[in-house]
Amino acid sequence: MRVLRRYFNGLALEQRILVSVMLIVGILVLGIYLTLARTFAVLDSTLIERHLDTRMHQFVESYQERGKNIRMPVNSGFTGYMDRHPNSAPVPAAVAALPENRQTRVLVGAQYYEGLHVRHKDRHFYLLLDTKPLDMLKQFIILTAIEFVSIAVIASLVAARWLGRLISRPLTHMAEAVRTYHVGTTPPQRLGQRFRDNDMAAIATAFDGFVARLTEVVSREQAFTQDASHELRTPLTVILSSLQLLAEDKSIGVSGQLRLARIQRAAENMQSLIDALLWLSREDAPVTMPQSDLESLIQDLIQQLTDQLARKPVTLEFQNLANYPRQVAKGMAASVISNLLVNAANNTDEGSIKVTLRDDSLEVHDTGHGIPPDDLTHIFERRYRGSLSRGQGLGLYIVKRICRHLGWEVSVSSQTGAGTRFRIAFDRPA
Repeated sequence: MRVLRRYFNGLALEQRILVSVMLIVGILVLGIYLTLARTFAVLDSTLIERHLDTRMHQFVESYQERGKNIRMPVNSGFTGYMDRHPNSAPVPAAVAALPENRQTRVLVGAQYYEGLHVRHKDRHFYLLLDTKPLDMLKQFIILTAIEFVSIAVIASLVAARWLGRLISRPLTHMAEAVRTYHVGTTPPQRLGQRFRDNDMAAIATAFDGFVARLTEVVSREQAFTQDASHELRTPLTVILSSLQLLAEDKSIGVSGQLRLARIQRAAENMQSLIDALLWLSREDAPVTMPQSDLESLIQDLIQQLTDQLARKPVTLEFQNLANYPRQVAKGMAASVISNLLVNAANNTDEGSIKVTLRDDSLEVHDTGHGIPPDDLTHIFERRYRGSLSRGQGLGLYIVKRICRHLGWEVSVSSQTGAGTRFRIAFDRPA
């Protein structure tokens, strides 16, 4: 039953109507068949059995009245026999073998008859009824029913297909209208005005209301993103300008200048990340973002990670096996690589983190805790936190989303206690 329900739910509306009509027609055909079977049973019982009994009773009474002068029944499809009677033709062997007092179908020559054998005062009476006219009537009824059912089935299928198209046409128009719907047009589109004269008006009006609410939510989200990015950019601008002034201070030693340079790179990467998130929220093409050489970007991010790993027995290695440079959207690529590096650093207490750049891919491989199998299929989901997670469940979600935006493909393989390998495939050339 579940299989049939799943199959029916997988059909289109027009196909559902066609299947439903076929099912109804099938039930009607079965009803007609059962009705004919019952009718033929009644015919056999009424026209044959009772008629045969009545004529046999008359046959016996006629013998009691006339004796040797009786004439054998040879009319109305009946043929009578008597054993040891001069007016009776010889009783066929098949007829003589009929059981007593029970109607039986018997073959005489090349034709079937309904036969009845009765014994009365040591006399055997045999009566045969030719059922050929009744069989022809049954055959006529069956052929007529088949013809009627065939016409009805064909007409029902044609009508069902026509009705299916007629009923599904508004849904098809609605689907096309939704597919070509564009938010933000002037004046705003209103599907409710296009479907005012049919039953789709309620759905179209509800869709208009949903789009209006969704547009309002998106507008608020975009406004919040713009305001938040502005608020974040202001202190970053102050930090960067202050760092430039400190870099010009001759009283700061070499070690201090190195630390200032690290702070400046971190602030610049933070600014790029804010730009990347803002671009994602607006769904702008990544090519409009500032570009950067991927190798240089990876080296800067690895340098920032060195301080975090200073107190851990972890080695950080970068290997560039690419044959040509690759330009990438700086903010988005920095967000992806930074998240993967920080994720590796947080989950590696000892061992190594290796970053490998190739022409077609980037790999980040660590020898840390690994990811449990139950968590591995969910790590890219928003707000998902695994059993060993230390974050808020947003880092890898952002990685997945940015990679999809850039046309990259991110994959992961991991073994608990043996480390994790993230791989980013560059599907399109630089």
